[in-house]
Amino acid sequence: MKLVGTACVLLVLLVHVVSSIPPGCPERCVCDDQHVVQCAEQDLRRFPTGLPLTTRQLILNNSLAHISPSTFGNLRKLAYLDLSFNSFCKIEEQTFSALESLVMLRLTDNRRLSEFHPQAFSHASALQVLDISRNNLSSLNVSSLVALAGLRLN
Repeated sequence: MKLVGTACVLLVLLVHVVSSIPPGCPERCVCDDQHVVQCAEQDLRRFPTGLPLTTRQLILNNSLAHISPSTFGNLRKLAYLDLSFNSFCKIEEQTFSALESLVMLRLTDNRRLSEFHPQAFSHASALQVLDISRNNLSSLNVSSLVALAGLRLN
């Protein structure tokens, strides 16, 4: 019986130690204790894996060519996302739908970006700032922005 009690105490201690270890940071990125992940100018071709679930700010100014709805699936606390200076051609349906806490999205200087799916921002109800300047957009379906009640005009 004493052995079972000791094993339980050790198990509780192990769970405490493991849960207090900060999450890792993706290779070629810098993470800080303020939940900011900086992966800028690393010539990344793919979205980094292993982002901490507590990430609040993510800066990915690279050579990314593709993002999809599954890209951001677990980043529920993400409030600031900078995807400027990448190589996106289009933004797919519901790409940002999992980002319910997203307040600011920067998609500037994606010179090949010519298309946003009308539902790209569905469920991103907290979005207040959307910067899509200096892209190759010839038109933008306004219906995709009407549902974003918090979006501010600057």
